[in-house]
Amino acid sequence: EARFAHSFGGYEDAAFYISDEWQVTPKLRVDGGFRYETIWIHGYSEGVKSFNLGDPDTLADDNVLYGSDVFNRFDPKFSDHSYIGVLGPTRQQYRDVMHLVRTAGKSLEETLYE
Repeated sequence: EARFAHSFGGYEDAAFYISDEWQVTPKLRVDGGFRYETIWIHGYSEGVKSFNLGDPDTLADDNVLYGSDVFNRFDPKFSDHSYIGVLGPTRQQYRDVMHLVRTAGKSLEETLYE
């Protein structure tokens, strides 16, 4: 079904996210999270009607689509969830690695643009 500009409505949504972090060993951290979201879309949209404009010299006007003056209610609801688990280094190890990456990037820039 085609939707014309003769529509109006709105939406509401609700979502939540929880996460936690566990330090398994001094060098190993586990992060996990869960997200749930629901979206409600609601409103009215005008239906479609086909018109023949009556020009016998062309077929182009035999099936012109326009609004039908009949508005149909729509109100679908969508829900979904996602989760993540990450097994990785401690925050200090991460900072050390990122420092190395930034330093290497600067060295590469200096080499390329000297």
